[in-house]
Amino acid sequence: MGTEKDIDLYAKWDGFENYVTYIIEDNKFVVTGLVDKNTTSISIPGTYESKEVVIGNEAFKNNSKLVNVFLSDSIKKIGDKAFYYCSNLASVTIQGSDISLDEDVFDNTPWL
Repeated sequence: MGTEKDIDLYAKWDGFENYVTYIIEDNKFVVTGLVDKNTTSISIPGTYESKEVVIGNEAFKNNSKLVNVFLSDSIKKIGDKAFYYCSNLASVTIQGSDISLDEDVFDNTPWL
């Protein structure tokens, strides 16, 4: 076999705006919820269309269907009560370490 080497892979987030609700605020893409309330897993990029992505206040509050969440390492902010009372939330992967969590982000989730 040949030698091993690292490669960089890039993904374009085609249609991201088709499965989240959002607003553009201060040139940021602010996620406000899900289009399909039956979505069980979501992966959120840190940037979309050259805009920083943040998770807005109460974005997924009271969502009983959401089970898995993956947040890119470049997500910088999760708003107040973003995942509050997500009663089936089993896994949240946050790649980054430089992230601002507002109040009660994960309160009343099963694993907190």
